[in-house]
Amino acid sequence: MQDFFHLIWIELRGAWRYRWPAMIAAWAICLGGWVFIFAMPDIYEARAQVYVDADSRLAEVMGEVGVAQGVGSRVFVVRQAMLGRPQLERVARETDLDLRASTPAAFDSLVTSLRNNVGVDSGRSSQGQNLYTITFQDRDRNMAIAVVQTLLDTFVE
Repeated sequence: MQDFFHLIWIELRGAWRYRWPAMIAAWAICLGGWVFIFAMPDIYEARAQVYVDADSRLAEVMGEVGVAQGVGSRVFVVRQAMLGRPQLERVARETDLDLRASTPAAFDSLVTSLRNNVGVDSGRSSQGQNLYTITFQDRDRNMAIAVVQTLLDTFVE
């Protein structure tokens, strides 16, 4: 046990001897970290939750197919309804997101990135399986809110 305390004492003396280089290294790492964090762009996320009576609405859409759908297929149908190309083009035009694209090819890539960045997820519990969450992230706060609001309005219509 005395060897253990002796070893701790030697380590503490060594750390005390090199306290100034350790302090300089800690400050350099800290300042570098602050510069890195302040250089990162702000990303805002807008989120909306909507309850959809998917059982009755999907029964109307699917007709009399006869097979009850699971939660995964419900989410897929709702996601396809919201993230279809015509809906996303409409969202891009209504929110002035299309002003970021100067060419038709850039507009196509903008719609594709919009499809990849918009999230439509379902609730995990049995009470929340018809509760859908729409999320979108952007560097502009107002644009993120406008995209989610337009998607929500489009879905309600």
